[in-house]
Amino acid sequence: MAQTFHEVRSPASDRFKRMGYDIKDVQRLMAYTDEKVTRHYQAGHGIDYEEVGIYLDEKVIDGEF
Repeated sequence: MAQTFHEVRSPASDRFKRMGYDIKDVQRLMAYTDEKVTRHYQAGHGIDYEEVGIYLDEKVIDGEF
């Protein structure tokens, strides 16, 4: 089942926090009304991400998505 917009947006906000972005910058980017709202949406995700490298050759994707 595909995730909703908000199911993707909230973890993205948390990820920006983990990456060290200033909370005010995240607040503006995510269009949250204030810092309290930003902190609320950044809380409770607890998902650890593993960075991976992916390379898709043009032949693999046939020049299209």
